[in-house]
Amino acid sequence: LPFVDRSFDVVVAAQAWHWFDRHQTPADVFRILRTGGKLAVIYQMYLALPGNVAEASEKLILKYRPAWKHANSAGISGPPLRDASVAGFTGIECFSFDQSIEFTADQWRGFIRTISPVGPSMTTDLLVQFDSAHKQMLEKWSWPMQIPHRIFCVIAIKPH
Repeated sequence: LPFVDRSFDVVVAAQAWHWFDRHQTPADVFRILRTGGKLAVIYQMYLALPGNVAEASEKLILKYRPAWKHANSAGISGPPLRDASVAGFTGIECFSFDQSIEFTADQWRGFIRTISPVGPSMTTDLLVQFDSAHKQMLEKWSWPMQIPHRIFCVIAIKPH
């Protein structure tokens, strides 16, 4: 991170920790935080529960991306906990809570196109095929609907 040592009181990574270098980034965050500074890593993940549209969407994704290993997530991410410990943070806490978020079919379809096994990693042709199949699948559901999500947070402190 191109910042001066001990220049921040708080660093927040929301929906992003998995994109960072898990060896370098925790050490960089530790370096740029002031003593007593806090790191917060936050994720909001839908819950693919039996019989819900999130589960149906994931099953369709797996037809196109069978090697995808993050399907059926519990909405809790362990790597930030370990990374914070290894980097020397203390007072590490985590918590989660559930919340339903309302989506229309078009909003859900658009959202699913943004997740890592779909838009960012499918070829253009594969994405067009997936998106068409997903749209057709979503037409079988009643919209708008509430889709359960889990919000998960890790907070860690740079020790004195």
